[in-house]
Amino acid sequence: MEKDTVRLTKRHQPFSADLIEINSCKMKKESTELAQPPGMTAGEYTLFRSLSGNGSLLLDGKTFVLRAGDTVLLKTEQLKSCYTGTNWEFVQFRFLPFGEIPLFQEKEIYNIAPNHDEKLYLESMFYQKYSKYNYISATFCVLVHKLANTYRTNKKQYAQPDEKAIRFAVAYITEHLNESISIRELAEKLHLSERHFRQSFRKETGKSPKGYQQDARLSKCAYLLTTTTDPIQEISDDLGYYSPYQLSRDFKKKFGVSPSEYRHRTNGHSGDF
Repeated sequence: MEKDTVRLTKRHQPFSADLIEINSCKMKKESTELAQPPGMTAGEYTLFRSLSGNGSLLLDGKTFVLRAGDTVLLKTEQLKSCYTGTNWEFVQFRFLPFGEIPLFQEKEIYNIAPNHDEKLYLESMFYQKYSKYNYISATFCVLVHKLANTYRTNKKQYAQPDEKAIRFAVAYITEHLNESISIRELAEKLHLSERHFRQSFRKETGKSPKGYQQDARLSKCAYLLTTTTDPIQEISDDLGYYSPYQLSRDFKKKFGVSPSEYRHRTNGHSGDF
């Protein structure tokens, strides 16, 4: 028997991509919009890059809080929910990747401080929007590599303990929106004093733990009002409110209208991204 065998060793392919769309957005007021863009392509990814301010992305009910410099990679099809923000400036890149995407793992938040070079790259991409397609895609690929290299260069061996603890706390709160969370017990879980925990939480998020939970509840409420026909009583119960009246009072304070009026205004609305 004659046998001819060639053994191939898998090698990482260099990253390149077809850029589908770039969106630059500035949100001066709190708002809730549907985030899924029209005309998605199979295998498409979205890279969110928060440049200033802060906001949040909701993916199937899970909240991703983004501050200035935060970057997150998602499959575009996962953007079935909404985004909210206050004085939030961000850029969204939709692309089809070829080869391994440098550094970025799905649904992981990477903080990379914006710099002057990045601004020049973005300005160039928008300035050249009528130029050859390949030029803008190539510029995007270079920018992704530079972001990855900057992160690796600046990243300390381990995350700061407080930052890591607050990331855990944020995740815990957003996954238990319907519960009355004891701040003291949550601090104990993280091996922090309650006072230190409160101070660190506000430093990282700009809000108190209870304030953050309330904002996350109301953002989730706005999402459910625009994407479901669930009765307000049911939404109130699911989010841990004592009564629809309490929910309506807090919702109107944040959004300026009652839940029922908000649902009426956004009924049939499909946000542009």
